[in-house]
Amino acid sequence: MDLGRWPRIAKELNVSLSGTSKQLPTLIMYENGRECARIPHIFADGSVAKGRYRKVRSVPLVHW
Repeated sequence: MDLGRWPRIAKELNVSLSGTSKQLPTLIMYENGRECARIPHIFADGSVAKGRYRKVRSVPLVHW
């Protein structure tokens, strides 16, 4: 979802749209309608966990 177009929803989800925000992109996962995980993780004090991302090949190559 493009939260720049829907800032009210960004506010409801506690995602900062600031240009200096370390929250974008944000992935929020839900289970049974409730948030069960969020990347990057936001701590109770509002600080953002430093992301550790690595490039992986997630789609196997198919040879015809």
